[in-house]
Amino acid sequence: MTPFARAAALAILLSANARATEREELISLSLTNRAGLATAPFVTPPFPEVSGFGMVLTGAAAARFSPLGWLQLKLPVTFAWLDFPAGAQVPETALGNLELGLEHPLELRPSTRIGLLAAFIVPSAEHGTETALLNNRALALGSALSGGKDSPLLTPGVTGLRLGASVEHSQHPFEFRASLDVPLLARVSDASLPEETETHPIGILPAIDLEATWWLTPWFGTSLGGGLFAELLRVQDPALEGDRNSRLQPVLEPGLHLWLGHHVELGLEASIPVGGTLGGDAWSIGVQGRLGL
Repeated sequence: MTPFARAAALAILLSANARATEREELISLSLTNRAGLATAPFVTPPFPEVSGFGMVLTGAAAARFSPLGWLQLKLPVTFAWLDFPAGAQVPETALGNLELGLEHPLELRPSTRIGLLAAFIVPSAEHGTETALLNNRALALGSALSGGKDSPLLTPGVTGLRLGASVEHSQHPFEFRASLDVPLLARVSDASLPEETETHPIGILPAIDLEATWWLTPWFGTSLGGGLFAELLRVQDPALEGDRNSRLQPVLEPGLHLWLGHHVELGLEASIPVGGTLGGDAWSIGVQGRLGL
């Protein structure tokens, strides 16, 4: 047996039935780094757009408490290199909003599961001084990297609830997932935005996601997903009239998935906005690692 064949056989042995052990996990730790380029709408007339290179590092932890379900927390940090006139770039780091949630799983059949989520958004996102708004602009750039779907965690000056439901179905070698998130936001501060910025006390920003995964082997799969982010009610309006008229943002999300043994899952996913205000102006690639214990 060649060295490559031995390595492949070992990987298959370690990863066999890895996904089936997920139900036995009590703790889940994950880290995601999404990086890319974007030109995105912004909310102040002096800075109607923000552009540059950004990375959003998101840490998440969850613990299972029966019969409640999974207690979760999630916190993003944005690292941005903002474009300025004359080709200059200004680096900026901004903390996002902390999310504390509870997800309750329901098993309809051995191959079909439903998840119900309720999460509280803690207004921890940083905002800059009114003259520069560097933190605000960095968070807006980070939000564009996911097609706006992470904007509840990357909008300063807001709190609220995120309600969600998901359904997963497995039919070897395929897995299908659909989810609906409905963040309900309330503004608690002006986040240093100038008076001419149009802000609102309430925001509703639902997002729909669909994904199909094909497991080519027990330990390696490829997926194709699509999402739709909608700004039914905004907590802040873009400065440009054309951006205000666009409230729907479709996103295409191809990905790769790899299991290493029973406890480690790795993922690589692209986010490509299609149409809307970000189509052709933003893209990102996300790398994720998850440890289940």
